[in-house]
Amino acid sequence: MNRKYRATKIALCMLGAAVILQLVEYGAGQRNMEFRTFFQIIKGIYNWLVVPITLVFSVYCDFFRDKSRIYLRYLGPVILTILIVVAALFRGVFYFFDMVFEETMEDGMIRGHIAYLYVVQYEYYEPVGRIFRTPFQGWNDEKIAAYLEERYGDGIVLVETESDGTRIYQAPGAKPGSQPFYFCVWNGYEIEDNFEYSLIKSDASGFWKNDRKRQIYFMDSYDQKLEAEEDGEWSTRDCPQNKDRLVVCCYSREDVKPCAADLADWIFYEYGEGRYSDRQSQDDTFYNIYIKYAEEKEREFMFNIKQEIKENNWAGLCQGIEIRLGEYAKAVEERKDAEKEEAEDGGAMSLEEFEEWAAGYMENYRGDFEKEIFLPDGVIGYRMVVMDAALGNRAYGLLKSVDGGKSWQIANYNPFDTMGMGVDFTFLDENFGFATLMHQGGDEAELYVTEDGGKSYEHCMMQGLTVTLEDGYTYNPYDYPQMPFEESGKVYVLCGQGMDGDYNGGDAAWMALFESADHGHTFSFKEMQEGKEQEY
Repeated sequence: MNRKYRATKIALCMLGAAVILQLVEYGAGQRNMEFRTFFQIIKGIYNWLVVPITLVFSVYCDFFRDKSRIYLRYLGPVILTILIVVAALFRGVFYFFDMVFEETMEDGMIRGHIAYLYVVQYEYYEPVGRIFRTPFQGWNDEKIAAYLEERYGDGIVLVETESDGTRIYQAPGAKPGSQPFYFCVWNGYEIEDNFEYSLIKSDASGFWKNDRKRQIYFMDSYDQKLEAEEDGEWSTRDCPQNKDRLVVCCYSREDVKPCAADLADWIFYEYGEGRYSDRQSQDDTFYNIYIKYAEEKEREFMFNIKQEIKENNWAGLCQGIEIRLGEYAKAVEERKDAEKEEAEDGGAMSLEEFEEWAAGYMENYRGDFEKEIFLPDGVIGYRMVVMDAALGNRAYGLLKSVDGGKSWQIANYNPFDTMGMGVDFTFLDENFGFATLMHQGGDEAELYVTEDGGKSYEHCMMQGLTVTLEDGYTYNPYDYPQMPFEESGKVYVLCGQGMDGDYNGGDAAWMALFESADHGHTFSFKEMQEGKEQEY
């Protein structure tokens, strides 16, 4: 046998064996095969200690020993050996001993804790003897079906099983007549599913597509827009990893308050009537909601709603959303182009122009009005007059008298900044009052509040009282507020259904009472009261 380079050949063979051991472990791990602690220990000692030392001495003996000086003949290998041992110990202390940790679960299953630097992975195994571990193969269909039935109720049907073991199920909608939806189940020792998230997505398509005018859609993790299916549902299977997000559109700075109210309605609707499990209701945050403000990109908001839901505090949640969204809108507005801002300012009426216009209007005013009211003293009075009309809609203005109606002045020539088909208003004192602007021929109306005698009106934010019909259609029937009234420092308003109201007996049977604790700016639902016939 040729003895030349024999040590090096032996070392290379050992190195090849180390590579084979590494490949075997890698292949076993990829297929979730047997998990052997002793195998990792032997492989670690062999790969990180025996092989490097043997390789160093073999190469030294075959190539350098005879050529080295006498004092370097053994000093070099000793130094290299020390360095190898130190490196092996360093790896063992900081990596190896934290790589594998086992604990026994209550049902006898073994959980393997594997840490790769800062990444922790758990694998579950069934014990075989005292050394070997058989990987957990997942629960059978009967076990998963029993779990889903106990957690989410009846009517859940298995549709498909993917190659990786992921199961696709179909579940009935939350309300009678609503469309079914799909959700995924990942079959591990701890069964994971996205039932609740998929239910939220299903509810979203029903809530926002009916009487809500706000545009919403979903985006997946690749920023691709998820389109609605023909049945109106959103497919969970398009993004089975539960990373897609709800996007709600806020159109302008003036739309911040209505958008906040709509989102608060949506969140309360989601948590209403116990449609979700205890796990969902205990979450500190809702889920990813992205606000698309005007032409800007989406902005993520995580709403901490636990306390507001617990206290039934719709107004608090609405105000919290409004503050955060308002700050974002303000920052966007500050970045707007100066030229556009100047153009908008140039279109506004100056004080001199307004005074000239107002004088001309009052000179030709003939005393007509839509509605007139006077305070109890009979001295202060207000009139709502028609300033302009087009296609059945009217633009209203507010007149004020301080002499019992002998003379009138314009208090606000455009209080609502929009047109309507009818108006009603009241003042509880000289400064504090309300007005409703009717739309769609009396089917619905918007409520406004003023605290400066009508010089400016602000749109009141009202909690939506959403109901779901037997066919799955969701809408807010109580959308026609009456004139608010004040009791014990709080403001209340009764809401009817308008001209189109026939839900649950109409206004003659029930009306919704709303309460405000912030002087009429925000109203939250309090209770249902026996109704009465209304004139719209």
